[in-house]
Amino acid sequence: MMPNVTKAYNFQAILEGALSFLPGGVWLLSRKGTGGTTSARYCYTVWLRHLIKTAPFRKGPPTGTVVELGPGDSLGIGLAALLSGAERYVAVDSVRYADTQRNIEVLGELVALFRQRAPVPDAREFPRVKPELQDYRFPDHLLPKAWLYKALDPGRIQRIES
Repeated sequence: MMPNVTKAYNFQAILEGALSFLPGGVWLLSRKGTGGTTSARYCYTVWLRHLIKTAPFRKGPPTGTVVELGPGDSLGIGLAALLSGAERYVAVDSVRYADTQRNIEVLGELVALFRQRAPVPDAREFPRVKPELQDYRFPDHLLPKAWLYKALDPGRIQRIES
Protein backbone atom coordinates (compact mmCIF):
# COMPACT_ATOMS: atom_id res chain seq x y z
CA MET A 1 0.00 0.00 0.00
CA MET A 2 1.36 3.43 -0.94
CA PRO A 3 1.71 6.07 1.79
CA ASN A 4 -0.60 9.09 1.53
CA VAL A 5 1.49 11.70 -0.31
CA THR A 6 -0.90 14.54 0.53
CA LYS A 7 -0.05 14.08 4.20
CA ALA A 8 3.68 13.92 3.49
CA TYR A 9 4.07 17.30 1.80
CA ASN A 10 3.13 20.89 2.49
CA PHE A 11 1.46 21.68 -0.82
CA GLN A 12 1.14 25.36 0.11
CA ALA A 13 4.94 25.61 0.19
CA ILE A 14 5.19 23.82 -3.16
CA LEU A 15 2.63 26.18 -4.71
CA GLU A 16 4.40 29.24 -3.30
CA GLY A 17 7.67 28.03 -4.82
CA ALA A 18 5.98 27.59 -8.20
CA LEU A 19 4.28 31.00 -7.85
CA SER A 20 7.69 32.66 -7.62
CA PHE A 21 8.21 31.81 -11.32
CA LEU A 22 5.07 33.60 -12.55
CA PRO A 23 4.88 37.31 -13.48
CA GLY A 24 3.98 39.21 -10.33
CA GLY A 25 4.48 36.12 -8.18
CA VAL A 26 7.71 37.39 -6.63
CA TRP A 27 6.04 40.68 -5.70
CA LEU A 28 3.09 38.85 -4.17
CA LEU A 29 5.34 36.54 -2.17
CA SER A 30 7.60 39.40 -1.05
CA ARG A 31 4.63 40.97 0.69
CA LYS A 32 4.36 37.85 2.82
CA GLY A 33 8.05 37.49 3.79
CA THR A 34 9.96 34.27 4.33
CA GLY A 35 8.16 33.29 7.51
CA GLY A 36 11.12 32.10 9.53
CA THR A 37 13.39 30.39 7.04
CA THR A 38 16.34 32.37 8.39
CA SER A 39 15.95 30.44 11.66
CA ALA A 40 18.19 27.37 11.77
CA ARG A 41 15.66 25.55 13.97
CA TYR A 42 12.90 26.26 11.45
CA CYS A 43 15.02 24.89 8.59
CA TYR A 44 15.97 21.88 10.72
CA THR A 45 12.36 21.02 11.54
CA VAL A 46 11.15 21.47 7.95
CA TRP A 47 13.95 19.32 6.50
CA LEU A 48 13.67 16.54 9.09
CA ARG A 49 9.88 16.40 8.72
CA HIS A 50 10.27 15.99 4.95
CA LEU A 51 12.99 13.39 5.48
CA ILE A 52 10.84 11.41 7.92
CA LYS A 53 7.65 11.58 5.84
CA THR A 54 9.40 10.61 2.59
CA ALA A 55 11.31 7.70 4.14
CA PRO A 56 8.88 5.10 2.70
CA PHE A 57 9.84 6.30 -0.80
CA ARG A 58 13.62 6.08 -0.27
CA LYS A 59 16.16 3.44 0.60
CA GLY A 60 18.32 4.70 3.44
CA PRO A 61 19.66 8.17 4.24
CA PRO A 62 19.47 11.01 1.73
CA THR A 63 21.91 10.81 -1.16
CA GLY A 64 22.13 12.43 -4.56
CA THR A 65 20.62 15.82 -5.36
CA VAL A 66 18.01 17.83 -3.46
CA VAL A 67 16.19 20.55 -5.42
CA GLU A 68 14.29 23.35 -3.68
CA LEU A 69 11.86 25.56 -5.58
CA GLY A 70 11.67 29.14 -4.31
CA PRO A 71 14.03 29.08 -1.32
CA GLY A 72 13.83 32.86 -0.94
CA ASP A 73 16.48 34.54 1.20
CA SER A 74 17.49 31.39 3.09
CA LEU A 75 19.22 28.28 1.83
CA GLY A 76 18.82 26.72 5.28
CA ILE A 77 16.61 23.80 4.27
CA GLY A 78 19.07 22.89 1.52
CA LEU A 79 21.97 23.25 3.94
CA ALA A 80 20.17 20.86 6.31
CA ALA A 81 19.82 18.41 3.41
CA LEU A 82 23.55 18.61 2.70
CA LEU A 83 24.42 18.19 6.39
CA SER A 84 22.31 15.05 6.54
CA GLY A 85 24.25 13.54 3.65
CA ALA A 86 22.80 14.79 0.35
CA GLU A 87 25.60 15.18 -2.18
CA ARG A 88 24.26 18.22 -4.01
CA TYR A 89 21.72 21.02 -3.44
CA VAL A 90 20.11 23.06 -6.21
CA ALA A 91 18.14 26.18 -5.25
CA VAL A 92 15.82 27.38 -8.02
CA ASP A 93 14.30 30.84 -7.70
CA SER A 94 13.35 33.57 -10.13
CA VAL A 95 15.19 36.26 -8.15
CA ARG A 96 18.43 36.05 -6.21
CA TYR A 97 17.38 36.59 -2.61
CA ALA A 98 19.99 34.68 -0.62
CA ASP A 99 21.64 36.46 2.30
CA THR A 100 25.13 34.93 2.26
CA GLN A 101 26.19 36.04 5.73
CA ARG A 102 22.99 34.81 7.38
CA ASN A 103 23.21 31.51 5.48
CA ILE A 104 26.72 30.95 6.86
CA GLU A 105 25.38 31.62 10.37
CA VAL A 106 22.47 29.22 9.79
CA LEU A 107 24.95 26.58 8.57
CA GLY A 108 26.87 26.79 11.86
CA GLU A 109 23.68 26.54 13.89
CA LEU A 110 22.49 23.57 11.82
CA VAL A 111 25.81 21.78 12.33
CA ALA A 112 25.31 22.11 16.09
CA LEU A 113 21.74 20.76 15.90
CA PHE A 114 22.81 17.73 13.84
CA ARG A 115 25.84 17.03 16.05
CA GLN A 116 23.59 17.14 19.13
CA ARG A 117 21.08 14.94 17.31
CA ALA A 118 18.54 17.41 18.64
CA PRO A 119 14.87 16.43 18.64
CA VAL A 120 12.74 17.75 15.78
CA PRO A 121 11.18 21.05 16.94
CA ASP A 122 7.45 20.47 17.40
CA ALA A 123 4.21 22.48 17.27
CA ARG A 124 4.98 24.28 20.52
CA GLU A 125 7.83 26.07 18.73
CA PHE A 126 6.49 26.03 15.15
CA PRO A 127 2.69 25.59 15.29
CA ARG A 128 2.18 26.29 11.57
CA VAL A 129 4.81 23.83 10.26
CA LYS A 130 3.37 20.69 8.73
CA PRO A 131 3.31 17.77 8.48
CA GLU A 132 2.92 16.81 12.10
CA LEU A 133 4.89 13.81 13.32
CA GLN A 134 4.00 11.00 15.69
CA ASP A 135 7.50 11.08 17.17
CA TYR A 136 9.73 14.16 17.41
CA ARG A 137 12.87 12.37 18.57
CA PHE A 138 15.88 12.63 16.27
CA PRO A 139 15.41 10.08 13.44
CA ASP A 140 18.34 7.79 14.29
CA HIS A 141 16.89 5.10 12.04
CA LEU A 142 17.20 7.44 9.02
CA LEU A 143 20.47 9.16 9.96
CA PRO A 144 22.64 6.61 11.80
CA LYS A 145 25.62 7.89 13.80
CA ALA A 146 28.20 6.54 11.31
CA TRP A 147 26.35 8.24 8.42
CA LEU A 148 26.18 11.60 10.21
CA TYR A 149 29.81 11.33 11.27
CA LYS A 150 30.79 11.32 7.59
CA ALA A 151 28.20 13.92 6.60
CA LEU A 152 29.43 16.30 9.34
CA ASP A 153 33.13 15.88 8.58
CA PRO A 154 34.81 19.29 9.12
CA GLY A 155 36.32 19.23 5.61
CA ARG A 156 32.91 18.55 4.09
CA ILE A 157 31.33 21.37 6.11
CA GLN A 158 34.07 23.71 4.91
CA ARG A 159 33.31 22.75 1.29
CA ILE A 160 29.59 23.37 1.87
CA GLU A 161 30.37 26.79 3.35
CA SER A 162 32.46 27.80 0.37
